[in-house]
Amino acid sequence: MDVRVHYAPHRNSDGRILGALAIMEDVTELRDAEKEHRRLEGALQQAQKMEAVGTLAGGIAHDFNNLLTGICGGLELGLLDVPQDSVAAENLRHAGTAAERAMELTQQLLTLSRRQEPTMAPTDVNEVVDRIGRLLRRSIPEVIQVRTVLGPGMPTIRADAGQLEQALLNLGINARDAIADGQGEISFATEAVEVGEAEARLQGSVAPGSYIRVTVTDSGVGMAADVVDRAFEPFYTTKDQGKGTGLGLAMVYTCVKAHEGWVDVESAPGTGTSIRLHLPLIELASLSRAEGEKQTPHGDEIILLVDDQETVLRVGRRMLERCGYEVVTARDGREALERFAERQTEIALVLADLMMPRCDGRDLLKGLRARGSAVPVVLASG
Repeated sequence: MDVRVHYAPHRNSDGRILGALAIMEDVTELRDAEKEHRRLEGALQQAQKMEAVGTLAGGIAHDFNNLLTGICGGLELGLLDVPQDSVAAENLRHAGTAAERAMELTQQLLTLSRRQEPTMAPTDVNEVVDRIGRLLRRSIPEVIQVRTVLGPGMPTIRADAGQLEQALLNLGINARDAIADGQGEISFATEAVEVGEAEARLQGSVAPGSYIRVTVTDSGVGMAADVVDRAFEPFYTTKDQGKGTGLGLAMVYTCVKAHEGWVDVESAPGTGTSIRLHLPLIELASLSRAEGEKQTPHGDEIILLVDDQETVLRVGRRMLERCGYEVVTARDGREALERFAERQTEIALVLADLMMPRCDGRDLLKGLRARGSAVPVVLASG
């Protein structure tokens, strides 16, 4: 019990001290409320910091993605034009691998800024965890044991399996790096848990109910309290220069928040680290798994391709032409309306960038509809 004591001297009529008057007040509930207030205040500050940095990162990622579209598209087209066993093809493949890594970083930035919205679908968390466990066993030294402890009868949840895989992979890589002496253990465990009102309130805006908890534990060096407090901050890292971007745990935090869950950490120097992801169970009656293999589309229709980036326009045109389509190009919405007017009865599809100067994708769509055209329009963004 926490108490607050108030006391004052008790005097007689001539001012002589006869004793002391003390009042003891039980402040246990008040102290608990203050602790909860400070925790919620810290969570709000963390969320505001993530939002500010995410906005900046999203702007950078958008421009970077436009550049990568041209780079990756050009490399893929180049591979189609050279013998696959040639030195040129090998060089192009190496460049493509580097570009793919850059794309992964861009995806992390977009996830961090929440401009890369999760694609929700029925997801078996045990399958995802088992897949990441097998991947890590193949890619990290054998002296580090990777264990998976999968809860039986785990329900399917509504989640973005790709984002969840990336989050767990980030945690696995961090766990590997935390095992300083090269020998230790990383474990992934899943379980179904019920979260009550009190626990949900401590996490801010999450709802009480049924959750799946994924716990990633390592036997590494652990983290001091001040490092734990900053662990999910974007670009914060304790790794040596050149060995980390500081985006791994920030991406985990953003991914779990996008799934309406939360993540917490338990760690201390010399005792390893446990990171727990809490993902809510959501009704899946209206969802179904996508079936069938993706096939490269082919056709002979005319497509109006609109983008203000010359590189994107050139690569997009060449790719569509390789699939058999005839392509008409425009650099903004106004030019696109002119091109459409010239071949209105022939164009089967308009594929346009969302953000363009002078006349963007939305204005283009309005202009087409104002002219009475019902042509299908796809608006995309880098």
